[in-house]
Amino acid sequence: MCGLQHVRCLAHVFNLTVHKGLKNETVSNLLKKVRRIVGFFHRSSTAAARLAAIATALGMKPLRLIQDVDTRWNSTFDMLERFAGQRTAVDATMKLRDLKIKEPPLTEDDGEFIDQLIKLLEPFKTAATVLCGEKYLTVSLIFNYKKLLTLHVTAHDLDSETISRVKAAMLAAMICKHVELFLVECSLVDPRFRDIQFITDQNITDALAAIKNKMSTIALRMGLMRQTAVTQEEAKATADDSDQPPQLNVLNDEEQSDDNNNYKEQEPAIVVEDTPEADNDKKPTSALGRLFDVFITKEESSAADKVKLELNCYLKESRAKLKGNPIDW
Repeated sequence: MCGLQHVRCLAHVFNLTVHKGLKNETVSNLLKKVRRIVGFFHRSSTAAARLAAIATALGMKPLRLIQDVDTRWNSTFDMLERFAGQRTAVDATMKLRDLKIKEPPLTEDDGEFIDQLIKLLEPFKTAATVLCGEKYLTVSLIFNYKKLLTLHVTAHDLDSETISRVKAAMLAAMICKHVELFLVECSLVDPRFRDIQFITDQNITDALAAIKNKMSTIALRMGLMRQTAVTQEEAKATADDSDQPPQLNVLNDEEQSDDNNNYKEQEPAIVVEDTPEADNDKKPTSALGRLFDVFITKEESSAADKVKLELNCYLKESRAKLKGNPIDW
């Protein structure tokens, strides 16, 4: 109703995408194994202490294992990443007989599969973290991150059969109803991403046309606002003048007689017709007039011309650094 564009939270879309991929049967079984092992070390303070001691002895930094939560974004990635980093200490601790650990240790194939999942999920963790920022612009990042992650979850020949299935499920979940044109506009007006490579020429053409229309609309509104303000000022000045009584010039008899005599003695006025040559000879006498008369007497450019000039100047500027703030730019 107000002309505002609704954009769905892409970080939430990414979280749902990851959950779709993790529903794969092979992935689900592996996650159950990891959760049981992590849960054992969380329940047993003795096992957690032995794990920390073994990690220190192996020259590793002892870190507490992380248990994932369904409602917490990226928690499964955090669990797998921490488990992979502490796996050597975990395997050594699970071999201790006095702890009576019933859970079987993971196999080498399980370890390799965990590494593949970490590599697959890491970009989603990075994108969600960046898009949840509150001190910088994020709407111009949506189109770019969506395209990058779409390429990331596209299956390749080197992927295993299970990873290919996981990617296919994630790719299907990423097809959301985002307004692509609006997101391309946001990317183009961000000096960091206006020449990004995966924006097609047709996207750029359509987005630039939409941007020009919006800029023209804003320029026209600003012009109407300025015109309204000037009209109100003129009306106020007219009202102030009308409130004052007219000043009458009353002459006494002697002043009126002198004025009549002066009028009679005046020579007849010479009337000069206005000609084009006479208009050209007229020059401003004030300093401000001599400086600015040539500019203010020119016909003002249309809003479309100003928008085109402004947009072309922007597109010719060098791209801003990725770490920079587009607002400061």
